[in-house]
Amino acid sequence: MPIHNLILTTTFRQAIGFMLAFSGISALALGLFYSVTISYLDKQVSQQLERESGALIRQIDQTGESTTLAQLMEGQAYSEKGLLFALLDSDNTLISGNISDLSALPMNGSEFDFVQFIDSGQAYLRGTWVTLPTDHKLLIATRIDDIVALIDFSGKLLASTLAFVLIIGLGGGLMLSRNLTRRIDTINRTSRQIIRGDLTRRIPRPKQSDEITQLIDNLNEMLDQIEHLVQGVRRVSDNIAHDLRTPLTRLKQQLEQLGRCSEGKGAELSQQCVEEADQMLATFSALLRIAQLENRGRDLRFSRVELGQIVHDVAELYEPLAQQKHQTIAVINEQGQPLSLDRDLIFQALANLLDNAVKYSPPGGKIEIGCSREGNKGRLWVKDEGPGIAPAEHEKVMQRFYRGEPARNTPGNGLGLSLVDAIVRLHDGAVIIRDCRPGLRVLIEIPNADWQPSSTQVGKT
Repeated sequence: MPIHNLILTTTFRQAIGFMLAFSGISALALGLFYSVTISYLDKQVSQQLERESGALIRQIDQTGESTTLAQLMEGQAYSEKGLLFALLDSDNTLISGNISDLSALPMNGSEFDFVQFIDSGQAYLRGTWVTLPTDHKLLIATRIDDIVALIDFSGKLLASTLAFVLIIGLGGGLMLSRNLTRRIDTINRTSRQIIRGDLTRRIPRPKQSDEITQLIDNLNEMLDQIEHLVQGVRRVSDNIAHDLRTPLTRLKQQLEQLGRCSEGKGAELSQQCVEEADQMLATFSALLRIAQLENRGRDLRFSRVELGQIVHDVAELYEPLAQQKHQTIAVINEQGQPLSLDRDLIFQALANLLDNAVKYSPPGGKIEIGCSREGNKGRLWVKDEGPGIAPAEHEKVMQRFYRGEPARNTPGNGLGLSLVDAIVRLHDGAVIIRDCRPGLRVLIEIPNADWQPSSTQVGKT
């Protein structure tokens, strides 16, 4: 990516913001260090000059001015202390001392800084004037090269630190921006391919695990769901065209025959037309119901419900139908604390499963319906003795309009298990199909079932 685009990224702007904040803090810290250190050294120099000036006045009072000046002339008083001096008469003429150039110096006042060439080198000095009783003037000075060097070093340190922080900040900002932008570009490229119609594309998952990787995982999972839904819509469109063409053709033929037949035969054909129309209406109603559930358009009415009561009510509803085929429905009910769910939806899902069990079980067969718990999951199941479903078709039977080989010659529209799956997923649960050989066991698991079974009853209806 071009650098001008990297500069516009949020990461780069944030890096520059942190860099400026760090630079300000660094400058403030260095400035505080400089101020405290220079202030301390200035105070030390001023105290030394004040101390030496006071000592000179006391010495004059004790030994007399002539003796003190003689010692100054010989350099005995201050040479060992690293001090410099200049003795002037009342006309400001230099009498003695190791400070020779006084032309640029103020001749009175308090402390002042100046430069002198000493021992063929430049020296930075700070001095003060002392007025003697004989109107002579004495300049006492000390070297402040360390203070000047520290000031110069502090300035260079501040400048180099800010330059270093600036370089690191810019370089780090560009590096972070480039790294993040590269990963975002990968997402954008995949998104553009998906927009162009390739729903099979997925964002490559990087090796490192961080928040971007988590985002990629979520996006890929979302794309899987979108692809599944789009494929479902395509399958539904194809299946509707295929499954409704036959009943519509039959309905057309029956209506044509109705116009040509006698009154008695016409009543029979009219009834067949009504049944065909009812079947098509049931198919469209089931499709609409599944769409509402998958889009969560239906208002859920969650309440605390005992699974055992739902099992008992569903078994009681289908008992007359099972008795017509001399079938037995065994109810297995583990009582416990209620579970939060939509009772009507779970009732409908369990009723669909039991309806299939009665439909596909042979006459005189045994059907089992029950509820239990496993860990934190509530479980509902229906077991029959029918032909079962091949393991390769366990996932396919959840698709709309899909019908396995054993079901192709029986009444139905292939939407029953699709509706069950939509209801269970709405409760964040799962539908599990298991072969019993003979028969089939369809299990519904609903998570977060915070209840404990207290007893077990096995009955027959």
